[in-house]
Parts: sequence; C-alpha cells; structure tokens
Amino acid sequence: KRKPLHKAAVRLGHSIVQLIMWESLQSVFANELNSAERVPLFTFQVPWLEGKYGILGAPVAFWVQLFTVLLGQSILCIALGAIAFHFIVQKRGTSTAYLVGYGFIIPFVVFLPFYLVPFLMLQNMVLMTVVTSTPIFVTFRCLQAIHGTSPPVVEKDIFTYCTYYSSVVPFRYDTKTQAPIKTTAYE
Repeated sequence: KRKPLHKAAVRLGHSIVQLIMWESLQSVFANELNSAERVPLFTFQVPWLEGKYGILGAPVAFWVQLFTVLLGQSILCIALGAIAFHFIVQKRGTSTAYLVGYGFIIPFVVFLPFYLVPFLMLQNMVLMTVVTSTPIFVTFRCLQAIHGTSPPVVEKDIFTYCTYYSSVVPFRYDTKTQAPIKTTAYE
C-alpha cells in the first residue's frame, strides 16, 4: 500500500509539470502576431496606382507558433488514431465501436477548436485555420473506421493506422506489396 506522502509527491510533480508546460505555451503564444509595425521585405510601385506597396514576410514567432500547433495536432491525431484502432477498427460493428466513434472521438474533435483557440490566445487567422482543420479530417477518418471504408492496407497494424490517421495528405498504397508508393519527380 502506498503512503499518502507518495500521492502528495506525485500530485506535486504533476503540478510542476503542468506549470512548466503552461509557462512554455504562454511564452510561445505571447506574440499575438497582429502588429502593424513590420518592415516589408521589399517595396514596389505600380505605375497606374498611387503609393508604394510592400511584401511582408511572416515573423519568426509565426513559424514557431505554427510548428507548435502542428506538433500538437500530430500528437493528438496519433493518440486518437490509437484509440480508433483499438476500439473501433478491431471491434468494428459492435456497440463499443459506435460509442467510441460517435460518442467520444467526433464530439471531442468538433468542440476542441472552441476551447483551444481561446486557450492558446490565437488571433492569427492562419493558425486558427490550422487548428480548425483537425476536426475535419479526424471526423472523416473516424467515419471511415466505423463503417469499414478505410484502405485495408492501413488497418494491418497500429503503427500504419496511426500514421494514416495523423497525416493530412493521404498516402497511396500498392495493392500487391501493401507498401506506400513513392512519389516520382513527374508527380
């Protein structure tokens, strides 16, 4: 039997990790990316229009935030893919598969952006679009898992399924070798 001191130490450890993660997220998303004080990369004039026009580059903070959002999205999709593989694909046609798909995964990802955008204090439209793209393809992948319309090749093991579930761009598979088809220079 564990002592109460052990439970308190575990709770303290969790609190410290949560604080560090919260501070890290706050520092990454502190820049709201809505400043108009950026310097254009280059400027030009159009002869028939008045004024100068400039092309603005994305600041480094944007790329850091985009990488963080995409990394979080990938980790979330891998976790949801593992849940879908174990509780939907392997138990297809059972009430468990329908409950996990329609009762947990789909509602979770549909409501996630409504909590994630304010939590991360996102104001950049590109980053909000990236956050809201997750429910779209996760919902369709979940429906594929529930109704058995996923490519049969991706359902052979959990690694392949999680890779398929977390990729935005679908892979093409060879039906004979059941391996991904490499992209050629022509494509």
